[in-house]
Amino acid sequence: MLPIAASSDSFKRGCSFSRPPRKSRRLPRTVPVFCEHPHGITGAPIDSAKRVVISSVTNTSGRINRNSFLLDHVTGEKAVHLCFGNYGGQTIQKGEWRSLIGFLNCLHVDHLVLELACRPEEDLDALKDVDPKIKLGIGVVEVKINRVEAADEIAWRIDMAEKRLGPDRIGWVHPDCGFWMLKRSVADRKIAALVAGRNLYLGI
Repeated sequence: MLPIAASSDSFKRGCSFSRPPRKSRRLPRTVPVFCEHPHGITGAPIDSAKRVVISSVTNTSGRINRNSFLLDHVTGEKAVHLCFGNYGGQTIQKGEWRSLIGFLNCLHVDHLVLELACRPEEDLDALKDVDPKIKLGIGVVEVKINRVEAADEIAWRIDMAEKRLGPDRIGWVHPDCGFWMLKRSVADRKIAALVAGRNLYLGI
């Protein structure tokens, strides 16, 4: 992920995320924490959202409470990633972000990591209702195709997202998900395009 910062000074600091650390420095590590899908729910995100949020409201299973309990015990900045799946370049989940707003607002996180590169514009409008205390990480690189985006395409996606979401809502830009189904050479070029597009957007 690359930060979208609030000043030119912090922009420059943010660029260090893409550089290898010096061996003499001890940097804090980001350690991912895996939490399985609540009770093995599968299918469209809209189905998952309704079942999880309703069960929390009626206190029949406490699924969100358990997720929040886990997140509350993670030190440092906390994020949750959600996407619509990828198998053989195909989306495997149907739905829309609007159906998940209630669930997202129940999460005890600092920011979200969301698939948005090729989602409909209505999804961006829906994310306006996410709690302002939660920074939005927006996917601007498609992971289901081999085509490498141009820097100006990445910059345009960031610009469009900021205009629709409003100032200071976007904290991070990143690929939609992992590159596990792409060749390393393609993934490397997509990451380079992400950095170039972010820098073009910021004017650095």
